[in-house]
Amino acid sequence: MAEMLVETPQEVVKFLKAQHDLINDMFDDVLQASDPTAREIAFHDLRQLLALHETAEELIIHPRVRREAAFGDEIADAQTTRRALKSSTSPRRSSSTSSPTCGRRW
Repeated sequence: MAEMLVETPQEVVKFLKAQHDLINDMFDDVLQASDPTAREIAFHDLRQLLALHETAEELIIHPRVRREAAFGDEIADAQTTRRALKSSTSPRRSSSTSSPTCGRRW
């Protein structure tokens, strides 16, 4: 993804949506990689972007939602709780990309 200077709220939303598209493409790259090494690299890159993206949403989007949206605290808290539960119960963090079941949980 090319570097982008994000200055307005609309640009933030556009940037995060573009990252969502990139993440979807990266999932496809992981699933379609035929070589185990290529799959591991693609999976590593995907996990790295997901971690950065999640952090950006928590640092930029959640505070704004809390300030400006109706029920903003509840919305942001629900997203934080959902992510915490998902990461604590997700087998993906320790899954091997060489497993025949890789991708079935996605």
